Amino acid sequence: MPFICTLASQIVDRPIAECNTVEELFMDILTEQERGNVADQLAAEIGKAIVDTFNSSWHPTVVLINLKGEMIGHAGELRVWK
Repeated sequence: MPFICTLASQIVDRPIAECNTVEELFMDILTEQERGNVADQLAAEIGKAIVDTFNSSWHPTVVLINLKGEMIGHAGELRVWK
């Protein structure tokens, strides 16, 4: 959680209160606009970590889904999934 709270704080340019879960961060602390920005950047960071870890030449698509099954953020090409 500290990584995600730090990332969120940097993206929204304000302090983020400590939270216990990612769901709490996205549902209770961030505004709707902030949620989208943080989720998209988190997805991009996950995609970068995949490429860095596997030294891959392909570019993964990362989609973040909440517990309701709603897409809250993404990075990469989604056309192949639609």
